[in-house]
Amino acid sequence: MSSTKITNIDAVELQEGIQNAAFHEDDDTSDASSFREQLATSMSVTRPEENEYTQIKPYAGMPKEVLMLYSSKACYRIPREIIFWLIVACTLALIAMTVTIVALSPRCMSWWQLSPVYQVYPRSFKDSNADGVGDLKGIEEKLSHFEYLNIKAVWISPFYKSPMRDFGYDVEDFRQIDPIFGTMEDFDDLLASMHDKGLKLIMDYIPNHTSDKHIWFQLSQNGTEPYKDYYIWVNCTRDKPPNNWVSVFGNSTWEYDEVRQQCYFHQFLKEQPDLNYRNPRVIEEMTVSLQTTVDGSHCSSLDFLFGVLQSTVDTEFELYHDYTFTQQGLHEILTNWRIELDDYSREPGRYRFMVIECYDYEEIDKTMRYYGTSYVNESDFPFNFYLLNSRDPQRTPMQWDDKLNAGFSDSENGTWLDIAPDYSTVNVELQQADTHSTISQYRALSLLRGAELALSRGWFCFVWSDVNVFAYLRELDGLNKAFLVVLNFGKDTTTDLSSVTELPDTLTVHLSTVPISQKTFSKSRIPTSQGQGLLLEYSTNQRFHPNHASECYVSEKACYLPALDILYKC
Repeated sequence: MSSTKITNIDAVELQEGIQNAAFHEDDDTSDASSFREQLATSMSVTRPEENEYTQIKPYAGMPKEVLMLYSSKACYRIPREIIFWLIVACTLALIAMTVTIVALSPRCMSWWQLSPVYQVYPRSFKDSNADGVGDLKGIEEKLSHFEYLNIKAVWISPFYKSPMRDFGYDVEDFRQIDPIFGTMEDFDDLLASMHDKGLKLIMDYIPNHTSDKHIWFQLSQNGTEPYKDYYIWVNCTRDKPPNNWVSVFGNSTWEYDEVRQQCYFHQFLKEQPDLNYRNPRVIEEMTVSLQTTVDGSHCSSLDFLFGVLQSTVDTEFELYHDYTFTQQGLHEILTNWRIELDDYSREPGRYRFMVIECYDYEEIDKTMRYYGTSYVNESDFPFNFYLLNSRDPQRTPMQWDDKLNAGFSDSENGTWLDIAPDYSTVNVELQQADTHSTISQYRALSLLRGAELALSRGWFCFVWSDVNVFAYLRELDGLNKAFLVVLNFGKDTTTDLSSVTELPDTLTVHLSTVPISQKTFSKSRIPTSQGQGLLLEYSTNQRFHPNHASECYVSEKACYLPALDILYKC
């Protein structure tokens, strides 16, 4: 067989049991046409049938016409429509329920309402560099102390740059940190660490006066515009002040200035000249300074902002600040500051808190005015110092443990104020280990307040008061659990509350400031010792506040719905 006759044989498929007719054992030759016929016959025999290799294709579903035929039948159509309308109805019901709950729910509490506010006097909290004075880094080192006490907001007393004639309340520069407390970098680190731990920072803000070292006062002394009238200046002589007004500290409110040859007005130390809030520029400047107070501000001595420059006051009233205290214009400034802070409170969790310090003492109605009205907000809450009459005992260095300087400082030269002599037996370390200590009980109360709606949202009702004991209760509509607090400010006594019919006969002791073995008390016999406090828990369906409206108060009415575990307006 010649090579030209087999060039196309490659296409022939050999299969087992089939003889390829293209090959012959004999050497007989034939013509080309005969060979091609035999080859074609062989190829047609050996090619497999097409149905031997038929593929199984996936099921493509019903044709559209068949599907429409079945879907239009009542047995399929009616259930489908029922399910559709059920989904629509459920969706609308959920939307309506959500809107209703939002509309009926009381406002969420702000961060400053969720825990106590802990005041830190930076000089006395913790010294980080062994100079005997507390500082910002020291506060950062002890942030875990606030977490232990379940504190969410920390108010730090002034740490602005200051000559320290009044321990920081005489501010030289509102935009700088005094070197004794650290640097601006230390402040930034402290703020970042606090926010990382979920703590809010409240800064002291002193709007009434500055230090006489402040650049504004120095320019005002020289009559430099526009600072000439940033302070209150009056013509006088060195020996004859304009009138007989006295300052908070008992000396004259006027100080003669040799540079300007006039008297300037001060309601505190002579090194603390009062700002002139009848000058719009001063209000603008101090509003800008208020914006730097981070999460919140404590406005100190706010009720002294305006002084009326009139004739000499009567001798009979010269020790009272009738002309320098809570004057007209004060509440307008507060309102503007609240509006300014609200502009920085738009983001969730960024509410700018403002508390003001006032000295109305027993005149509670005047203190209440600083809340504003139903239409105009001022401070979040005002407070006074009705029970405080000395500052140094509260300012002694913090007693952390029984080591050198009570763990406050590593200084070998002592501390800025002497450590209390009882630090070896009264300190944080020991009190944390004692369940009846002040710190442990403070922590227990702080945790309880955060866990119990009656204590954070409920009614506050006066129940009893006499020469020794003051008692009040906290209750919430819809919640059976309530609390009675009994405080003894006098002598050892036993209180009979059997006349309070809304109380059950038996009350359970939840916490006592004095160790006691008794776990329950009869409401007719509640014994307390001098200085003791009792927190009693009870369960009742009878509320106290509906029958004693004049003795009960609540910031916003709310009721508890146990079935859904929600609060709603009621």
